[in-house]
Amino acid sequence: MMELPEESDLGRSPEKGEADVRDVFREGISQLPEGAPDSIEQTTQRLRAVEGLREDNWQQLDEYGRRAVLNAAGREVSDVFRQPAPPLHIEDMQDPSLRGTYGDGFRSGIDGELEGSDYRISMNSQSPNAGEGVLGDDPRAALETYLHEFRHGYQHEQIVRFEKPQFQNLVDDRELAEDWSRNVKEYQDPEADYESYYNQPLESDARDFAAQITGRLFSEPDDSGKR
Repeated sequence: MMELPEESDLGRSPEKGEADVRDVFREGISQLPEGAPDSIEQTTQRLRAVEGLREDNWQQLDEYGRRAVLNAAGREVSDVFRQPAPPLHIEDMQDPSLRGTYGDGFRSGIDGELEGSDYRISMNSQSPNAGEGVLGDDPRAALETYLHEFRHGYQHEQIVRFEKPQFQNLVDDRELAEDWSRNVKEYQDPEADYESYYNQPLESDARDFAAQITGRLFSEPDDSGKR
């Protein structure tokens, strides 16, 4: 789920803060690599090296250890998609049914006032039953939630590149970025219309992205044994 600024603020440039890191990152990329391998498969292979995602290892970790594993996974995904991973926060969202959110950290105005929420991936520390939830004993739930929110960060980055002429050469897929750019200006909140929220391009893409990677990682056999 994305937390977004009001429509009138979507075209403004980020001010000082975490957004500077992303601008510096963009300016450090001269061009996108040609003939890059399948990013989903490449990500899956990189995540196989994160030992903490193995089910037996994951179950021995406390919340802090599991957060460290997700941060390690984020670094691997970040390398593949050539963008920084948002800071990860674990918090009580006061609703066990919520899994996570992405905040773009959008700032505007003379004083850099925050619009929306801080730049971060937030994951819910609460669950309906012990051992369940996104930080429960099954690493798949945690990773799928993390990847879903990471993808929202990637989508936002692609939108910014698409809408800024100086960064348009860094857009991975112009058709997708244009579609996301339209969607973000008419983003549907789940409270207003859940079906529209669920089926809109930003959410369906993030959901498919996370499901594909976790499906490959935890379903396909590998040399390291059971995950």
